[in-house]
Amino acid sequence: MISSDTRSPRYQVTSTKDFRAFPSLIDKSIPPLNRQSDAMWAVWKTVSATPNSLRYICRDGVVNPDTKSIMNEVFRRTSPTQKPVTWPGLTFGIETEEAQALLGTPNGLAVAFMLMDRAKELGRRRLSVTIAATDPELGQGYRMLWDMAPWVLTLDLPPAGLGLTFTSSASGAGASPTSEKSSAVTN
Repeated sequence: MISSDTRSPRYQVTSTKDFRAFPSLIDKSIPPLNRQSDAMWAVWKTVSATPNSLRYICRDGVVNPDTKSIMNEVFRRTSPTQKPVTWPGLTFGIETEEAQALLGTPNGLAVAFMLMDRAKELGRRRLSVTIAATDPELGQGYRMLWDMAPWVLTLDLPPAGLGLTFTSSASGAGASPTSEKSSAVTN
């Protein structure tokens, strides 16, 4: 999904001149879908036959000053030139400080809220984010690409023959794991 130059319905309503003059009208005029994540999900659900197939969200044309400020700081700290870079950009896993900071921006929160609000439909996801600028000399054309890969649990099982067996104490207080080299299961 590509989300370009977007603003939340709440922002659109509250930033118009008519509503600033009459603040009491604001809450009566905002649709139930008042966050970017709500609007993005409504569009995705409408155009996709399988809504849980959503894998990428590209926030293109990021103009929000708070988001751009965080992106500039991430570029400064991690780019070889300490400046915005072009595509393929810089990629960060969600476990990094950079990705967490980007997720906390207004543009990142739309992705976070969608994943939280639609967890039942989308399932668990593993996030990473790529950031880039289309015109790094001017610091313009900022882009965030969120990769929302399905989260898959993998287990590292011990090699055959090294599994665990359980023994219980004579008092019946419970089982504790032991290696196969010790006694077999006893009562």
